[in-house]
Amino acid sequence: GPLVGDTWPSLSAAPVATGVLPALFSARAGVPLCAPWDGVETLRYAMSVSVYARDDNRIAGNLSIGQGTEGLSGQSFDIVREDRITSISAFITEPVVGQSIVGEIYTTDATGAPDELFFTTEELVFEDTIPGFFNLPILGGSLLLDEGTYVVVLREAADQSLTLAYTDANFQAGSTWVFFQGAWSNSEDFNFLVTYLLRINLNICIDPQVGFAADSIAPLTYQFTDLSQTIGGTSWSWDFGDGNTSTEQNPTHEYAQAGDYVVCLTVTDSCSSVAVCDTITVEMTVGIEQITFLDELAVFPNPASSQIQVSWQNTGEDFQLSLSNALGQSLWSRNVNGSETFLEIPVSHMPDGLYELTFQRNNQLFSRRIIVSH
Repeated sequence: GPLVGDTWPSLSAAPVATGVLPALFSARAGVPLCAPWDGVETLRYAMSVSVYARDDNRIAGNLSIGQGTEGLSGQSFDIVREDRITSISAFITEPVVGQSIVGEIYTTDATGAPDELFFTTEELVFEDTIPGFFNLPILGGSLLLDEGTYVVVLREAADQSLTLAYTDANFQAGSTWVFFQGAWSNSEDFNFLVTYLLRINLNICIDPQVGFAADSIAPLTYQFTDLSQTIGGTSWSWDFGDGNTSTEQNPTHEYAQAGDYVVCLTVTDSCSSVAVCDTITVEMTVGIEQITFLDELAVFPNPASSQIQVSWQNTGEDFQLSLSNALGQSLWSRNVNGSETFLEIPVSHMPDGLYELTFQRNNQLFSRRIIVSH
């Protein structure tokens, strides 16, 4: 989180110190995690309360329009793909019990300046004096924003002094706004070249990453496992290639006869639908050695949050044990001595999701599905 000390430099009051300087959020819905900021896309910090943050997470001071003068501090951001804004987050260094703030969203005119009030957040009343990030939910839960440029602002009442934290990193001229004495101006007009810890929280419409695994568990019978990564509201549609379908997440299907089948999985979440297909070869028999080896394996706990304990019967043969994510990327591996029968795999640092634990021995692969849930 932000690096917070006991005190911060503060500028407030008087018209010359009206630089309530918000961060530029040129927010692009659907950018990958930790994408480099290039002037169009903003950084996404996993440690942040916001999914879009341009500040460097350090506090250099705070700015305020000043007690006795009502004002608005705003920041421009671009939506390049329809998305939902759920809330606004701001770091307040000196909250005052009983005082309040509210967020507002404005459309912009041809010059990029705030134009018409579009929507507001819920009012937040401070209940203590502890500094930190405060979240202002959108009235009604969320607001759908079409592609375009908007300005998100915080409103400061005339009898209050809004101490919004700033950093001296990532400032860009022409994109931060101050409403003072009846007019909008850019922050650089008042010689303030800093960036606020003021952030926009979006619904993050990222297309689901779809994948699945197919494991033979009996003659003509397959266990299908969804390996997809999605964002909320997920549904599944399986086509087993023989005229049969399923809407279960991890179905089991028995084929009428052996052969090659094209299996397709379509995953739909709150953003979109994505399909992926693969060909499987269905056989009348399943390997006896595979059944025996898997029956002797014990994986506990599953789901796991901190570590996985794996045990097996002594085979007398060396093998390789590896753990991969839903994209097939190897996250952990180890060559196991044939005399070993137990080991532990740390998973506390891994994101929630479905993983595959793979045993490779004598050119044969055996696998187990592992769920990590913190």
